[in-house]
Formats: sequence, C-alpha cells, structure tokens
Amino acid sequence: YANVAATLALVMAVSGSAVAANTYLLTSTSQISPPVLKKLHGAKGAKGARGLKGATGASGATGAAGPAGATGATGAAGAKGDAAPYPTFLASGQTERGTFAMEETDLGNSAHAYGAITFGQPLAASVTTVTATFVATGATATGCTGTTVNPTASPGFLCVYAENASGTVILFTGSTALAGLADRWGAVASIMTTNNAFAYGTWAVTAP
Repeated sequence: YANVAATLALVMAVSGSAVAANTYLLTSTSQISPPVLKKLHGAKGAKGARGLKGATGASGATGAAGPAGATGATGAAGAKGDAAPYPTFLASGQTERGTFAMEETDLGNSAHAYGAITFGQPLAASVTTVTATFVATGATATGCTGTTVNPTASPGFLCVYAENASGTVILFTGSTALAGLADRWGAVASIMTTNNAFAYGTWAVTAP
C-alpha cells in the first residue's frame, strides 16, 4: 500500500496516539493491526454497467461419424406358405418345348415309322386343334421361324424342327385325314421311306 507509514501516522494522530520519533519500515500488510488495516481500505465502488453481449462464434467442424451399430438378431422364419396349384393347361401365349425321335429299319422294303409328340401341359379345353407344321433341317415356315436349337412357335402353332430325317414327316391327330393338325394333347408324327425311316429334332407349341 503506497505511503503506508504516512497513512498509519496520520490515523494514529487522529486517534490521539503519541508517535515516537522512531521510523519503521513496513514490508508487509501483516505488520499492520487488522483493525487499522480495515480502515485503510477504500469504500467499495459502484457496480459497473453490464457489458454488451458478444457476437456468436463460428460453428465448429462436424465431428467424425460414430461406429456402426451391431447387427440385429435374425428374425424367426415365417410360416411356410401353401403350395401353388399345378397348372392344368398351357395358358394362352405361353410356349412349351420338347424333343422327338422315331426310326424304323426294314431293309429292302418300305419302312414306316411313327412317333408321339405329347404336350406336358395340354392346351385349354376350348382349343380343339392347332396348326402342326414339320420344318425340314435349316428351313422355316409360316408360324415357325425358330431352329432345332431354339424352337419357337406362333400362337396356335405346333412347329416340329428336324435335326435330321430320312424323308418328310407327316403330323396329324386322330387320323391321317387330319394331317397338318394337332389337338390339345399333342400330335402323331409319321414318316415312310425305303429301307430306313427315321427323324429326330425338337418341337415347340404356343397356346392360342
């Protein structure tokens, strides 16, 4: 405290105390009596005005993504559904495919071979006949533009594609009088030639 000695002497003089001519050096407030030290403190100043609110600081950087949560437990298996009904006929516009083969050997005489082309799924009961066409190796025909590797048929056609044959195959249903037709179940294939009758390949039918 500045001029502590002078102030102390002044306080003591005011209080009527006699001060000797001796001089004392004060180096710490602990050397001053607490009641005297209390008198040396100035009065408490008035409370200062509240300062203005500071500007909002800039947003901090986005923190790193947290670790992924643990995988939840696998739920229980659902109940087994009912079995789908087996289709009873080939739906309109759908195609069915298969293979055929027939052979008859009768050396020196006319050989006659028959083979069956049976549809795995019959056509609808409303379908009485479809056009049955034999397609020679490498050829095409109306409604039958596929191949033995990829047999196709237009709706309402049975197309029989020959991979190899000793003659021309006749396709019919019921009787040879219905040549060129198949019914909702399939068709019969017939071939006749001298000495050895055979034919094999693939077929396709598309429901009308």
